[in-house]
Amino acid sequence: MLEELIELAIKSQDKNIEIAKNNDLDKLLHPSHYIRELKTVHLNIGRRTGKTQYIIDHATENDVVMGFNSNPIYMEGLKAAYVSSLFKHEYKIEALMGRDKKSNGWDILYIDEPAKCGYGSHDINKFIDYVHPNRVVMLGA
Repeated sequence: MLEELIELAIKSQDKNIEIAKNNDLDKLLHPSHYIRELKTVHLNIGRRTGKTQYIIDHATENDVVMGFNSNPIYMEGLKAAYVSSLFKHEYKIEALMGRDKKSNGWDILYIDEPAKCGYGSHDINKFIDYVHPNRVVMLGA
């Protein structure tokens, strides 16, 4: 069910993205604001509903995951680059610099439980500016 909700949200966004491009919003807005406004899915659903497992199952080597969890068991099944929010923002950037990113950025930035990561929207925008994801998926409060 979670997968269907996320897919439905992305399809709905894709329609809005076409309208925005036709109105040159992709050129008028700062890249992080464009991604935040038109290419971000944020589902705040209940505990123990499979949010983290969804990320583990769907994140690929072309994605970045930001989470508060540094448990090796969590990261073991993860194919994506992982950055724990337990470290300072600067450490996150250094961790990602060690891995080549595509010239157009990463595919998806997943944020597992954004409120627990301890960063406000300004910090998330800075992170979006750095990793240049094509989409952001935030799961949790």
